[in-house]
Amino acid sequence: MYLIFSLVTALVGAVLTALFAPPHPAFAPLFFLLYFAAMLALLFVFGILAAPFLSKKRIPKKPNRFARFMLVEAYTIGLAFMRIRCRVTGRELLPPRGTSFLLVCNHLSNFDHMLMIIKLRRYPISFISKPENFRIPIIGRYLWNSGFLAIDRSSARNAVTTVNETARRIAECGMCYGVFPEGTRSRTGKLLPFHSGVFHSAARAKAPVLVLHIQGTDRVFHNMPWRPTRVEMEILDCIDSGFVSTHTDVQISERAYERMVACVHRHGGEVAERKPAKTVTAESSPPGSISSAAHLSAPEESGTTPAVGGQTVGAEHLPHESEKKS
Repeated sequence: MYLIFSLVTALVGAVLTALFAPPHPAFAPLFFLLYFAAMLALLFVFGILAAPFLSKKRIPKKPNRFARFMLVEAYTIGLAFMRIRCRVTGRELLPPRGTSFLLVCNHLSNFDHMLMIIKLRRYPISFISKPENFRIPIIGRYLWNSGFLAIDRSSARNAVTTVNETARRIAECGMCYGVFPEGTRSRTGKLLPFHSGVFHSAARAKAPVLVLHIQGTDRVFHNMPWRPTRVEMEILDCIDSGFVSTHTDVQISERAYERMVACVHRHGGEVAERKPAKTVTAESSPPGSISSAAHLSAPEESGTTPAVGGQTVGAEHLPHESEKKS
């Protein structure tokens, strides 16, 4: 289907060029606008027609290339429509292409995960979402076949299963997964405390952890449609697999959190007050283990995984404490 879509796209472009090629350079912007509208309509129609051929129950061994292509293109068009301009710094810290890793980032907006997928598209990054998102007509099939995983927040046992499946895909399938260790979007812009449980997937897979900070996505809806939004994405650290495999989830979390705090202070941001952990300590947990059952059952120690469309869910995996109170 990927090949068919490419051929149809090329054919439509050739027809538009032949029929509506601007006779004067002054009409070039109008021509490109027409071409963009045609490609958008083609992507929408083709996506609907192809959706029934995508599995909605069978667990794919690896992401479907066509589903991944359609998802990336839809995100690209959506971000262009929102007039988001993103600059990425720290690319020298990126692991070699083909390396599987766990990506952790602060969470400000529904657009965070879209930008990470687009700007780091050389890596097959997927996310974890609540089951309801996979029941959305058409969209759910593309998410499922693109490698996204569903997490049941009401069941600690199912949450552990998802964490283990994430680790398996990172280790065996060469996939990368992103998580938001804060557990929810920051409504005030402050950096929220991290939940160490989210790092267990990396520890279990003995994979590197890429630490990333994003700034500006919370202003998108305030700026559109009249002003573009400038977004800064900075890669802060790549915690190598050697460190991950010899330290606890808590220690890995602390290193990532320290890098994030330093970046927030450098940009003049604020950090929310951290509450002391109730049951989890670095001494009580062997390397590569979930520090305690509290990671899966208590909001104070719950982990997190990012959700599609920015609706973050806990992993392991419960809502953030602030959400629970509200």
